[in-house]
Amino acid sequence: MRTYPLSMAVLSLAALIFGTPGPAAADQVSAKIVAGMKSPDKMNRDLAQLIGEWEGKGKIRPARSFPRAKVKCTMNAVWLEGGRVIKQSMRCKSLLMRVNRTSYIAYDKATGRYVGRDFGNLGPDNVAISGTGTGNRFDMSTTYYKSGSDKPKHNRLVIRTGDGGTMSTVLTKVSSRPYEIMNVVYRRLGGTI
Repeated sequence: MRTYPLSMAVLSLAALIFGTPGPAAADQVSAKIVAGMKSPDKMNRDLAQLIGEWEGKGKIRPARSFPRAKVKCTMNAVWLEGGRVIKQSMRCKSLLMRVNRTSYIAYDKATGRYVGRDFGNLGPDNVAISGTGTGNRFDMSTTYYKSGSDKPKHNRLVIRTGDGGTMSTVLTKVSSRPYEIMNVVYRRLGGTI
């Protein structure tokens, strides 16, 4: 049986996580991200607040023409690559729709930003994530391409963690007429970490 060094495993994971959205090339960016994640630091410790199993309730509005509807969500976040990458799996149900998304998020020391990819059952797939965060607040921008278009679209995601194992997430459509897509308040199952 042939074995591969850890660097091949890291590069394979990076290729999976940081694939290319739309027309942009990501090979050089992926290499920089992996190089910048040599060891967990303060920024990765900030990400650690998101680790665990979460249950949430809130409102969802998938398009401006839709009414707001109640939504229930579960989320599970775990470390990958020895504390360098977080994998978040989210499942939400409402009368309007079901949402299943998986996100991979890491801190890129070279750019000083959190970066990653988001995949799911609705809307665009392979969404690029980029943003800043400190302490208990993360402010992320998502970039995606609609089928057949080379013009990027954007959403804004703000995550806040609180004492006692709570977290809120607000996803807003970025456009000339922005609107709130989803607003969910979570509680950590099993209390604080």
